[in-house]
Amino acid sequence: MSKIRKTGMTLNEILLAVVILALAFIPIIGVISSSMRTTDKDDHIIKGISLCQEKLSAALQFPYDKIPEGTYNTELTNDNGDLSINIKLGNENFRIPYYSELTVTNETIKYQVPMCDFTKRAKEPDNPSSWMTLKKVEIKNMVKRYTVTVRWSEKEGDPREQRFYTLSALKANVRR
Repeated sequence: MSKIRKTGMTLNEILLAVVILALAFIPIIGVISSSMRTTDKDDHIIKGISLCQEKLSAALQFPYDKIPEGTYNTELTNDNGDLSINIKLGNENFRIPYYSELTVTNETIKYQVPMCDFTKRAKEPDNPSSWMTLKKVEIKNMVKRYTVTVRWSEKEGDPREQRFYTLSALKANVRR
């Protein structure tokens, strides 16, 4: 009697192959889910930065004297009604809530100006320390600092997951 050899795979071989593939995919699935969480966090950061830049740019469009010193987290509108900025963000169009705040402060500019006393210079030309002095100058109410902070939480209610982004810009009163 001749033996007829049948080609093919047995059920045990197929099951073993499926188990090996399943074990190989477990770490791959873990890496994919970890990278998705990282991508979500990066997406939240990018949205926070973008919102911060948008709000700061809008605040800088207002005339110098139209936003007094203070902290704002609501909508601002100028006298004509043609400029407005919505500082309050909340949940609008986002999966997580973003909150923003605009702080406006007056900055004092301090610097020193070298001054020369020409009468002393004529008397002591070889001793500059006797005829050169530094005059301290302070300029107040000419420059404001606009600071926008956007806050969000990766997980609602978890203080360890609180994130924020802050941008500042200076604006001078050039019409003075």
